[in-house]
Amino acid sequence: MIGPIGLLAVAAGMLFVRQGPGQAFAVTISILVGVVFLWVLVSVFSAAKADKTCPRCGSEGLRQLDPETTLGVTCAECGFADETASSFYLAEEAGALEHTVMRERGRQRTGVRP
Repeated sequence: MIGPIGLLAVAAGMLFVRQGPGQAFAVTISILVGVVFLWVLVSVFSAAKADKTCPRCGSEGLRQLDPETTLGVTCAECGFADETASSFYLAEEAGALEHTVMRERGRQRTGVRP
């Protein structure tokens, strides 16, 4: 977002010099609100995906090290393993995370849902 915001600042400065402060302010605020709204829409409708690319061999072979936690990844192709890397998105693709997350936090589920 730094690039587009910098470009917007330059365009606002040029508009300020050519048109005066009143119109430049209104146009700049309108564009800024539009960009923020567009950013929120893109963020909401584009779901995050797990990056399964292995840092060592570059293949799409990353898997969870332990299916019972959200930490640790291993590569099925080259055997690379990282016990500290997050495997949250990989676990999310595999299914529901509620029991795993609650177990990692050391809590018991208190409410019963139908």
